[in-house]
Amino acid sequence: MTKRLFIWGIPLISLVAGLLSSPRTVIVAPQRSESQSLPVIEETSGHSFVAELETHSSEGFRRLVENGRVNRCQSVDHWSVADPAACYAWIMSQHSWHWIRRNTGGMMSPPDSQLQRLYFTWAELDPKAALEGVAKARYHANMGCGEVLWHLLQIDPLGTLPLYAEYGDRGGYGWRTGSSTWVRGDLPRLVEAVAALPPSFAREGLLVEALAGLAKQDPAAALQWMGEQPTKDRATFSAVIKGWATRDSAAAVAYLTTQATDQERRWAAREVIGILAEKSPELAWQVAQELHQVVSAGVTAVNEWRRRDSAAAAAAVAALPNPQDRDRVCMQLTNSGWTHQNLDLWMDFMPAPLRERFLQEVTNNWARNNFPAINEFLATAPVEQITPEVIKAAARHWSGHQPNKASIEWAANLPEAYRSTAMFEVLDHVYNTPDPVKEALKNITDPVLKEMAIKALGPKAPPQ
Repeated sequence: MTKRLFIWGIPLISLVAGLLSSPRTVIVAPQRSESQSLPVIEETSGHSFVAELETHSSEGFRRLVENGRVNRCQSVDHWSVADPAACYAWIMSQHSWHWIRRNTGGMMSPPDSQLQRLYFTWAELDPKAALEGVAKARYHANMGCGEVLWHLLQIDPLGTLPLYAEYGDRGGYGWRTGSSTWVRGDLPRLVEAVAALPPSFAREGLLVEALAGLAKQDPAAALQWMGEQPTKDRATFSAVIKGWATRDSAAAVAYLTTQATDQERRWAAREVIGILAEKSPELAWQVAQELHQVVSAGVTAVNEWRRRDSAAAAAAVAALPNPQDRDRVCMQLTNSGWTHQNLDLWMDFMPAPLRERFLQEVTNNWARNNFPAINEFLATAPVEQITPEVIKAAARHWSGHQPNKASIEWAANLPEAYRSTAMFEVLDHVYNTPDPVKEALKNITDPVLKEMAIKALGPKAPPQ
């Protein structure tokens, strides 16, 4: 006969609450009213751990998890519903600073992480208790408060704003740049409510998103609000123009061209041109020229344009009447997106000094971030284009990410013109001693590999 178990005086058989994945699963369901399901625990043969879990004992729960008798993730989730404070205290006692940091980082945290789910559950059950409990945490209390506040903001924006006022800059850790899912409802009222918050990082971020939402819905209302403020600032002005441009980019551009001051154009040009570039990089580039913001904002258009038509983008930059503007635009394009084919298109129109600086930056970025590209470059580019700095950067990157054997073989198989420099840099990277290359050679036990390294070093090889 099956043994009948009781929790809080109620037979277990009457308390079944879904998602029993196996006979070892522990599920604790929400306790929100007497009519809702209470915790269900099914016993395995010979083991009784109902009392341990029923008391929410941290030590008892730890033993259950470590003995493999509960599904950890599912059980923690359900425990967080039954008693979030106890569950949170247990998690904080079990994990390191680094684990908690990884799982409490807003957009940096793993999607749907266990700790993040606990924050959200606790926030829904008892917002004040959640904030007070998380604020006392030994690790990352500010970010935890931010997670709670951000979740509440999605549910009830106007109702949550007073909590942002109470917790000040702690709430800034939960604000997501560019995320406006909470901006809805009565937007003029929402903007006023955010603007009334005490100065803080959170207020600045929330106001930018609220204003952008209002400008997208009603540009005139957003401009009127901005005009009523004692001073204008870059963040709020840019937010209004960005929201407006999302709705009607031509009207936003016309306003910047005919009514905005030079300073305001500098503030908002990048926002407008970024929106235009998604649809037409060529048009965005023309607008950047009309606004006299070729260098500061036009680069956004050119970056998008060269991904679609590198030759046309290169021709547009080459045609700039001011050589200084041309050079500055080019030097802001060196970070990413280059291949050998489109690189040649751009270097064709560059004068020698600019070409040298441009190539140096592109290849240095390849050496750090795109090893297939730098390998192809070292194998195919003319010798005069490859500087010792590029070879050293590539060697440092390779030796920092690959075993010693792979690094040595890589350097030994480079074209002869670069082999010695690359090998010296690879071996020099291994030991922090007065003579690291000699030390590295001494510790290579494979005679074939050692001979390969010595041969590649050539005149740079230390006496053996």
